[in-house]
Amino acid sequence: MTGDALRFLHASDFRLGEPMRGLRYIPEIWRNRLRDAPYAATASVFDTALDEEVDFVVLTGDLIDLRGCSPYAINFLLEQFEKLDQAGTPIYWISGELDQHRYWSKAIKFPENVQLFGANGVESCTGTTQPTCSARC
Repeated sequence: MTGDALRFLHASDFRLGEPMRGLRYIPEIWRNRLRDAPYAATASVFDTALDEEVDFVVLTGDLIDLRGCSPYAINFLLEQFEKLDQAGTPIYWISGELDQHRYWSKAIKFPENVQLFGANGVESCTGTTQPTCSARC
């Protein structure tokens, strides 16, 4: 970071694992591209955060449809988080309708840089390396 500038990246609505809707017919040549598009776009967000050396990333919900996604989708998202963890870039994630706290298995461990907030109530974080957070509803 140079001077007093604060650089962050905001993204939302990756909707990984959510089936494609609204198209009656998809030509064979486009099927793989359309299937892979949300993953390519998501990877671009995290690559941009690394390339631009942002101070932190803010994610605001509906990143992944936990009600019916594949293990691939969950692993893919965790790998993206890990890339930023290795760079020391914090992620502040406010869950949405599709990725609520209650849908996450306790068996899934987020990298240290990820702080997941609920969509309801008020929560706060303090700290520079690993934030300490508390909820006030």
